Amino acid sequence: MTILEVKQVSLRIGGLSVLTDVSFSLNKGAIHSLIGPNGAGKTSLFNCITGFYRPTAGAIRLDGTSLARVTPHRVVRLGLARTFQNIRLFKEMTVLENVMAGCHCRSEGSIVSALLRTRAHRREEESIREISRRWLDFVGLRAKEQRRAGDLPYGDRRRVEWARALASEPKLLMLDEPAAGLTHTEKAELIELLRRIRGQGTTILLIEHDMPLIMQVSDHVVVMDHGQKIADGEPAAVRRNPQVIEAYLGVEE
Repeated sequence: MTILEVKQVSLRIGGLSVLTDVSFSLNKGAIHSLIGPNGAGKTSLFNCITGFYRPTAGAIRLDGTSLARVTPHRVVRLGLARTFQNIRLFKEMTVLENVMAGCHCRSEGSIVSALLRTRAHRREEESIREISRRWLDFVGLRAKEQRRAGDLPYGDRRRVEWARALASEPKLLMLDEPAAGLTHTEKAELIELLRRIRGQGTTILLIEHDMPLIMQVSDHVVVMDHGQKIADGEPAAVRRNPQVIEAYLGVEE
């Protein structure tokens, strides 16, 4: 049932220890959350998992496959997609074109076939277009597929990112602060969307600071502080953990 295994992962950047012996595993088909105060090392761990950083020590496996020395674009092909804290869209491209970009990791066409516009290339592009439209339907943006991505309001731009990540057909979807900047209504819609994604069999790992959202949607929570894991378990148990309370609220001197 394990889809991701992080084992004794450490990361040093220069003389700074960013992560120290972080270990946990994620079960398939569940919503997992990675939480902790600012500077706890959450995004650095995301970057190690997705190939942007190379851990100093430890091992990371996705569905049994080692991610050691695997480049970010190959990590995507293995079935892992992510979003970022700051929205990263192609602002001059349409909404549909942005989502289609997420499909191209599965493309079988070559540069030559694209230049020559072969029948196989045109057929594949049409398939990618239809897949992208289905995901835009899924996130509620099909009606805006021809809008320029940079002209969308903030909440819709977030949705485009989610649709683009889903278009790569991930086994594991990693979302870095998906609720940041959303309105109360948009957060409620996000919770429903996360549950629908899980319902399709996709495992989710999210970094989030909205604790009511975390407690409402998560099946499993991992807590970090100062580059180390301090708790790991069901949301209710994590919420009562003294180390977690201390990390967020501090202690009396």
